Amino acid sequence: MVKLRVLGDSVNLRSEPSSAGGQSTVIEAVAGGQLVDQEGPANGHPDWVKVKNAAGTRGFMKRMLLCQNDPGQPSEVPSNLLKAYNDAIVKATNDFDDVRYKLGKKDPETGLVDCSGWICFVNRLAFNAVNQAAGRTVFTSATLEMLNTHSDHQVALPGYRVGQIISVTDIDRLDFRPGLLIGLNFGDYDWERGQGRVFEIDHIVQTMQTDDGTLYVTQSSSGGDGVNSVRLGRRGSAGVPAVGWLKTMSQLLESNRMHVIDIFGLANLTAPASMGPQADEPLELGTPDLSRAPPG
Repeated sequence: MVKLRVLGDSVNLRSEPSSAGGQSTVIEAVAGGQLVDQEGPANGHPDWVKVKNAAGTRGFMKRMLLCQNDPGQPSEVPSNLLKAYNDAIVKATNDFDDVRYKLGKKDPETGLVDCSGWICFVNRLAFNAVNQAAGRTVFTSATLEMLNTHSDHQVALPGYRVGQIISVTDIDRLDFRPGLLIGLNFGDYDWERGQGRVFEIDHIVQTMQTDDGTLYVTQSSSGGDGVNSVRLGRRGSAGVPAVGWLKTMSQLLESNRMHVIDIFGLANLTAPASMGPQADEPLELGTPDLSRAPPG
């Protein structure tokens, strides 16, 4: 059972997944620091979760006002599969370095791509590389389809599925490796409204590693003039200076505007090595219908 911790002074437990009814739907205010059991996202309202408090009372709470308690570490991945995945991400980042950022564009082959379009594109390449290396279907087309959306749901929906979303200072304790998707909430934009964004994420990056062992984030960003990579670095601690991308994003982390998932949490890593591809699932995953992907 996923445990969620209340952030701030208190969060209202409501009888329905909406605050439109004002105080009339408030069951009680749950104090900051208290834990509740997550029973799943509300139907049709993924930005709300159904929860049960310590007294057994059920209701709905706004997910972005909570964080997962003790989310754990990324999954263990066979080294050959992790290498295949990472090599595909690094190669794509180098090959498409001249692609520029454009909100709403999803195919870098056209010369333009936004942040979520880039994440979906490179993961299709990486999923196929992993499947070929394994000789079986480790990543399915259904998993790829979960990334054919905007940046917020690329983090939140897989995170709900596997029961792991890493936020606030738990990120400092992460054993970073390739394959971690990091969503960021930079602000409130007109184009992101009305989409049920769980954390109001409006930008997404993911981790990769170069041959010398240095971790980077790969992204398509307006500030980076399109597809680019930045050294991941660290936030720093006593006697250890902060450097790199994590230093730059430190304020977002502390204000619960950064959220991390492990894409390998959706992988079929437990099948025996002798298992061949599923009859209805090819090793090579095709391009999803990009016209259905919202911007950002």
